[in-house]
Amino acid sequence: MKLKILFVCVCGLTFTSHAQNKVTWFFPAAAVPTGGEENLHNLLQGYLTPIAEDFGSLSNNGWYTTASTHKRWGFDINVTVNNITINSDAKTFDPVPLNGVTYLGGETPLQTVYGKEGEFPSFQITDGYNAGTTFRGPDGVGLDKDLPIGSMAVPTLQAGVGILKGTDLYIRFTPTVKINDTELGNWGVGIKHDIKQHFSAIAELPFSLSVFAGYTNFKATTDLSGNYTGSGQEGVAQTNSYTFQVLVGKELKIISFYGGIGFNSSKTDYDINGDYYVNTTDSGGGFYYGVQLDHPFSDSYSKSSFRGTAGMRLKFGPVILNSDYTLVSERSIFTAGFGFTFDPKGI
Repeated sequence: MKLKILFVCVCGLTFTSHAQNKVTWFFPAAAVPTGGEENLHNLLQGYLTPIAEDFGSLSNNGWYTTASTHKRWGFDINVTVNNITINSDAKTFDPVPLNGVTYLGGETPLQTVYGKEGEFPSFQITDGYNAGTTFRGPDGVGLDKDLPIGSMAVPTLQAGVGILKGTDLYIRFTPTVKINDTELGNWGVGIKHDIKQHFSAIAELPFSLSVFAGYTNFKATTDLSGNYTGSGQEGVAQTNSYTFQVLVGKELKIISFYGGIGFNSSKTDYDINGDYYVNTTDSGGGFYYGVQLDHPFSDSYSKSSFRGTAGMRLKFGPVILNSDYTLVSERSIFTAGFGFTFDPKGI
């Protein structure tokens, strides 16, 4: 089974650059005398919204594998994979009213980026010089085909270190790398603090209680050239996400359990930059006159919600294995990871 890591230029994106390039297939919807920009915005917004919102949830996950904190200069290094399940209602969006363009699918929903591969919506221009010309929009990336449970996975590398009594600093960082036509990178900081130590009535009880706050920034830039002539053609997405959680856990010799409840907030800004001369034959065989688009799309996607997490960790000497389940924004996120941990004695 191959794993299609999506980096939707909208986000985390993780969506192949081939799929990202398909957003330009909607551009002929702008080839009408009036209302073309509105057509394009509504179609792209419907196509991209689910993944733009979900990446904020994904990037807020996988920060911790225990509710306890390190001794000073103790540390852990781990790699996690956060896997979000895609509900069926996120794979399509309802047709929107268009200006001078008719959607030939009637009331049949259109595919979002999560939708089925190979199902291309067809449109016909009904107004202006291009009246009678048809074009087709993009299909989905076919998550059901590549990931049978219908999900999207994002890996994360991070480290945590004890800096003060009962306080850990976390850092996650991915240097800018290029995957196909997409350059992407992320970084984040977090802090976890043991609050049980401040309450004498429970300070000696055999469980951990802490609070965690984290911030993650993700940026992806994708080359969108190839369908239309022009310059500076790229899609740029930047996600800023925040989380605050209260953690509780119980550690045994080999196995430990942890859980958290808290709040997520994220905002993804997505811009299609550059000039596009939509007057060349596209994949649908159409030819459009007098259409020049300059930075044709810009939108922001925000999502805030409560979240809950339950998980377990296995510890074999310095080696740790963990997995947990998170419910957030009516989505399920499964996290699995491995790493190494160390705490100095007598500090």
